[in-house]
Amino acid sequence: MTTPLDPRSAPARGLLLLASVGLLACDVAPDDPVEVDAATSVRSSPILFPDPREARDMAGEYDFAVVFVRLAGIEPPGLTPSDLAITLGSTGIGGVINPGDPPPDPGFVTVAEYYDEISHGDFLLSHSVISGVVQVANPPSHYCPMLTPSGWGTGECDASLEADDFLDAAVAQLDFDPHEYDGVIFVVAGQAAPGYGLRRSYEGDVLPIALIHGSYNVAFGAPLGEDQLGTYSTLKSLLIHEIGHAVGDLWHAGALECPDLAIIAEDVYNDCTPSATLNPLSPMSSGAVRHLGAYEKRLVGFIDPEQTWFPPIGHFHETTLKAIELDDPTAYQEIRIPVAEDEFYSIEYRRPIGVDAPPLSEAEASYFVGVTPGEPLHGLIVNLRLAGPTADNDLEIVQLRQLVRPGETFHDNYRGIHVTFTSPLKGDRARVNIATNVIQL
Repeated sequence: MTTPLDPRSAPARGLLLLASVGLLACDVAPDDPVEVDAATSVRSSPILFPDPREARDMAGEYDFAVVFVRLAGIEPPGLTPSDLAITLGSTGIGGVINPGDPPPDPGFVTVAEYYDEISHGDFLLSHSVISGVVQVANPPSHYCPMLTPSGWGTGECDASLEADDFLDAAVAQLDFDPHEYDGVIFVVAGQAAPGYGLRRSYEGDVLPIALIHGSYNVAFGAPLGEDQLGTYSTLKSLLIHEIGHAVGDLWHAGALECPDLAIIAEDVYNDCTPSATLNPLSPMSSGAVRHLGAYEKRLVGFIDPEQTWFPPIGHFHETTLKAIELDDPTAYQEIRIPVAEDEFYSIEYRRPIGVDAPPLSEAEASYFVGVTPGEPLHGLIVNLRLAGPTADNDLEIVQLRQLVRPGETFHDNYRGIHVTFTSPLKGDRARVNIATNVIQL
């Protein structure tokens, strides 16, 4: 059965019926604008609903070697060491975004600065460009058979074969020892193919590998041309995405493209099509240079499991969420509402801070219900995470179209779940009301 969803409405719309005499069980007094006492609120979570899979903790300092590769029959133009140095950047300890900091220009935030910010200083990236160019005897079609003389075909590159061949060739031809680095970025000059992020073994070491294919980035649909901002922005998106795969084992932050705005019950997979690039806010989907979501941050250790709150089922509850852009290990930064085995709502609070400061683009705004380009990214994002058949999607969600702004409510009438963004609070927190097992009339 398909149950239509009115995804957002003012809280006053409709009547909530609950088979219980209690109206509200609060972690915050309804009229009190101060922050929740974090010491008591965070540890009060009744259960820790397990993540559907394990990823890798990304905390640490990573020094990547950058190795340029030329395949047979390919003559650059291609990326240069200067392009990589400008785009990757490097970072030291610190640099965590504070609420009072001016918003950075996202066109000039380096990859290292990006990861420093979203990890709250836990993931520090540096790089060294290896002198010389690796010459590989195989043509592009040896690794990427979908590349034909007439253009782009269907299929994928054999990224594992590429990485293994490139490692062996780099050791043989250049002054390069993979054991001296924490990972390798291979830049394949002039080859029009998507990027890849993976891990490969080399003489006992397991290395994160990012494969960056050349002078044209088909995956994001933008050439690296004369416009330097466009060049670096495109390359930056690709590097952020592939490093997320290689270091954190993050999968694509996919979504289910559904025929209408409906929360669909048992027949969801019959009516919706999985898409790995539908999520407009995740760098692991569309290439956006914005913060990872709460679910992704928890997978790679940027927020702790104890920072997820699980409201008891069958009651009204109110709590606060800290903005996902800021670092506060004593505060909740995700709400999870289990709806079935390995299926749950994941709710986070976004504020226009740091790399989330730019207004919503036309593409981002068009994905949300009732949001126009130029609006700030401010509100609750409500995701329905499903245990589905597409194993390469980390966040398989039905309609990432819920940007719940202050005073609005998200309704799932099929499951009797209602999420209200009651009001913003000082300290970059949101007061959130959750009602479960409730019928809205």
